Parts: sequence; C-alpha cells; structure tokens
Amino acid sequence: MSQLIAHAVSMEFMRKTRTANFFVAVAPTDFEIASGQFIEIAGHSGSGKSTLLGMLSGLLPPTSGEVLLDEQNLYQLREPDLAAVRNERFGIIPQSNTALQSLTVLQNVLLPAVIAKKPAPEAKARELLGELGLAPLMEEKPEALSGGELRRLAVARALLMDPDFILADEPTAGLDSENIGIVLRMLRQRADSGAAVLIAAHESQVAQYADKVLKMDGAHLSPS
Repeated sequence: MSQLIAHAVSMEFMRKTRTANFFVAVAPTDFEIASGQFIEIAGHSGSGKSTLLGMLSGLLPPTSGEVLLDEQNLYQLREPDLAAVRNERFGIIPQSNTALQSLTVLQNVLLPAVIAKKPAPEAKARELLGELGLAPLMEEKPEALSGGELRRLAVARALLMDPDFILADEPTAGLDSENIGIVLRMLRQRADSGAAVLIAAHESQVAQYADKVLKMDGAHLSPS
C-alpha cells in the first residue's frame, strides 16, 4: 500500500511591504492519504487548499515540515529524481491550463509517457479522451478548446500513467453537471481500483463521492 504523509508542513510567503514580513498560506498541518482513499479538501478561494496540494505533490517545498512518500522525504530528492517521481507516481490536475499549445490534444495527453521515455499508450489515451467526451477533438490544438474541455484534457493526462496518487485542484471547475459527474465517477473508480485520490474543490457534488471531507479555512485544515 502506498502512503503520502505530511508532518507539520507549513507555507509562509514573504511580502514586499513594510507593514509585515510574511503571511501564512498554510499553518503547520498534518495530513495523510493511502491507496484506495478518496479525500476532499473543501474551502473558499484563498484558504490554502492549492498551496497544500502543491506541497503534497512535490511542486512547492514547504517552509517547514516534511512530506513522505512511502517513507521517502520528497524534498530530500534531487530535482531530476523528484521530477521523475511526480511524473510517474502522481497524476496532477492543476487549476490552471498547462496544455502545450504546439501539441494536439492527443499529444498533450501522451506527454507523461513521453517524459518518462516509455512507449506511448495511444490506445489508452484515446479511450480516456472518449470517456471524457473529447474524442472528436483529439487532433485539435488546445487553442480550439473551451475552458471546460481543457479541464477534461488535464484529467485524461493525469490518469494516463495509472498513478498511485491523483491530486486534483478544482478538477470540475467550469464543467456542466453531466461532465462533473463523469469526471468524479472516473476519479472514484480510480480510488476503488487502488489509487489515492485527493481533490481540492468548491463544488458540493464532490462530497458524495469522497470517503472523507476535510475543511480548509484561514490556512488551517480540520475535519468538516
């Protein structure tokens, strides 16, 4: 069983004003998630959800504390090793659009395999895009997609490598109710198949799929 554990992680950002030196984005926080779990972190914008996900996914070194992936401190890894771990063991769905404009939709979904220098699982990529209603857009460039379609592209890319951990920041933002259901069912299925799924979200629909809901408010994480 795979585990991701945070011990007293915090994040402080420096200010460029004379009134205060820094502000606390995430207060010291303990958190853990294991294979097969689906956890939602609910909270308003600015509560610290995205910052916490960034620290847990190896993208944002905490100001203090540690993040352990199966007992290995993520931030003690050399950057090339950490990048490889992120690509192969984490499926990250960011809040912003990170599609490469020079590639087609299909090529964007296949990027994790290309980066890992593994054979491109094109059949699987096409299947994921089909599930997400993007099959007709496979050969289009991202500029031709709507915001909701770009969100679904990111979901397909995150699931391509069957990651141990899926960390999603507002994965259903901008989607209609039908597509929200499709995405959340796909993520629930991955948890039921053994992945650990962590979602930061506003949408109340997420709670009905989650095993546990936590609340982020004012940089503090607590039970809902």
